[in-house]
Amino acid sequence: MHGSNRMKSIFACLLLLSLWICLVSCAKVEQRICIKDGRPYCITSDRIYVVNWDACYRRGVNCMEGECWDDAIEEFQQAIERRSKDQRHARAYGMHFREEYFPHRELGICYYHLDNIPEAMRELEVSMQQTPSARAKYYLNQVRRSHLLSTGEDVTSPVIRLDFPEEAFWTNQTPLKIRGVVQDDHYVAAISVNQTPFFMELAEPSIPFSLPVELEEGWNTVRIVAQDLVDRPAEKRIRICLDQQGPTVIVNPIQPDQVFAAGQVLLNAVIYDKSGILSVRINQKEVPRFGLEQICLIEEVIPLTPGVRTIPFWTQDRAGNTTKGEISLLQESRNKPDLSMRLACKGDMPGVLAMIPEEEIISFDMTYPSEEDLTTYYPEIFLEGRIGTRNGIKRITLNDEQIFDAADLQDVIQKNMQNLVHMLNRQNKDPERYIRMLQEILDRYNTYHLNQRIRLEEEFTVVRLLVEDNDGNQGRRLFHIQKIPREEVFKSEQRMIMALLPLDSATENATELQRYVSNKLLESFVNHGRFNLVERDKLPWILIEKTIQAGGKIYKDDVAQQIGEIVSAEGVICGYIQKRADGTEILARFVEVDTGLVRLFHDVFSPSEDIGNINLITSGLAMKFRDAFPICTGAIIGKNGKRLRINSGSEKNIFPGMIFNIFKDEQELIAKANIRETWDGYSEAEVSKDENTGDIEVDYRVRTR
Repeated sequence: MHGSNRMKSIFACLLLLSLWICLVSCAKVEQRICIKDGRPYCITSDRIYVVNWDACYRRGVNCMEGECWDDAIEEFQQAIERRSKDQRHARAYGMHFREEYFPHRELGICYYHLDNIPEAMRELEVSMQQTPSARAKYYLNQVRRSHLLSTGEDVTSPVIRLDFPEEAFWTNQTPLKIRGVVQDDHYVAAISVNQTPFFMELAEPSIPFSLPVELEEGWNTVRIVAQDLVDRPAEKRIRICLDQQGPTVIVNPIQPDQVFAAGQVLLNAVIYDKSGILSVRINQKEVPRFGLEQICLIEEVIPLTPGVRTIPFWTQDRAGNTTKGEISLLQESRNKPDLSMRLACKGDMPGVLAMIPEEEIISFDMTYPSEEDLTTYYPEIFLEGRIGTRNGIKRITLNDEQIFDAADLQDVIQKNMQNLVHMLNRQNKDPERYIRMLQEILDRYNTYHLNQRIRLEEEFTVVRLLVEDNDGNQGRRLFHIQKIPREEVFKSEQRMIMALLPLDSATENATELQRYVSNKLLESFVNHGRFNLVERDKLPWILIEKTIQAGGKIYKDDVAQQIGEIVSAEGVICGYIQKRADGTEILARFVEVDTGLVRLFHDVFSPSEDIGNINLITSGLAMKFRDAFPICTGAIIGKNGKRLRINSGSEKNIFPGMIFNIFKDEQELIAKANIRETWDGYSEAEVSKDENTGDIEVDYRVRTR
């Protein structure tokens, strides 16, 4: 009996305590309202004043809209007392979530506007430690800048160090990635290459960077500019020459006195390249060359092997371009080798020279494309083949751009003649003999091998090739190149299939900006090429419209999962754009379709709606998602039914929600598996429910989709 009374007393006490907590936290009390320009602030949308973390946070945000900084500070401090950690997707009650809860960040911003720099820095750094966000990074930059300006501690400009030679250099790559690192005694705030800004959010003492630069044929000046938080600039310029043509190789016809009784021939050739010759090989053997680095001469005794009719030839210039091919050794009926040929093989594909039929004045033997119509998924092609003339080559143009001119080559040699003679003397060669040999070779030049790089900028590209000989005869070839999406060639399973939903808006009257950013984000995802994207016209728009909540206007994750299942996606990226008084914020999240779980958040922030800033942060948001899904390989080290253990884990930034492709013989794609758990050094994945596990074995290779 006494025990029963005691239990009743304890229950009554607990009930009274619960009621007291409820009255304290949720009771309606008198509210201080901030009035600015006739409008009330520090209120919530429901106009009910209660004291809990969610209501305090929402009131604080509303205070900030009216620049009521002191009132906002008080609200955020109360919110922190009740829930201290900045986080995303904070559960409010039941199944209701606050999309973002950042009281420390907002408190730091308030202190910044009140010029309380030490407190602002402390709160923003706490927010960054708990849950980093783009908005916190922006304001932390501003706070640190204010501190440095007030103290005068920053006294030196940034230092730019490039992963390139300081002097001018040659390359055959475009776009070329300009890489390096910028360092400062305090904080690097901005980096640009040829006025293209490098995406960075938080200023750091040392920032590695990499930006692609489109180069034009010939000399280019690339300008790298850096700036620290107090606007001290630094600049570096480098000169880069784009050279995408392999060396020009001209072989002199073999004369009778160059054929030796011992079954050998004397091969004379001239090799020219504006960047300089790095290597020459004949019969897979490096041969000596003399003369200048750009204009060199070859004089090599070549053994003739019975039955062998070609000599392999390979050369490389200092920009990395190669010219290689086969020099034909055609026998006459007198058993005397006829090596009357003129070779200028520009390219990577070996080709055997053929004799020019007498009736053809100008002939085209095309290796690629072999037909006048070509379909490809590559962004560029190499035009490969042989051009032969009976009367010598005067000039060749490709799409109205001159790629060879005999007069220009003669001018180059004449301008370098004095240096050539001087170098021949230094090399103990007879200048008169070798200059005569050089001119003889040039006079007989009538064969040109194509290997020209062509960028396919448009869906359809027309290639026009024009050749003119020394008698004024012309020959033409026309090619039509169609570029198709890579997805039409390769299986879509090779990359993760992602549905990118149009961004929602967390604020009113943002339709135009919302539409622009959604389209720009889609364009950025396509350009980065990390995912296979579901086409916009295949998205179920009616279902999307129904997923928007009346209050927060944010996509529900479970319906995002339904959208992904309908369009056969493996993941959905959805989010919203929010216009604030101090800038524009975009937040996006990755929802795994298989489980419906939110696996990843990323955000960006811009202080203005300037189109350049919006483009930069939109591209940066796509870049964050690209980098969050690393491409890495591993092997199956254990199998239990549909459960697999892989020897790649969190050390490679793999996380649950990603997918492994499983390969047999490292080439044949046989299945895919969803990553469920990750640890340092290994991970566990589950083969998709519609996949057969019978063909999967330990030691099979895997690669992230």
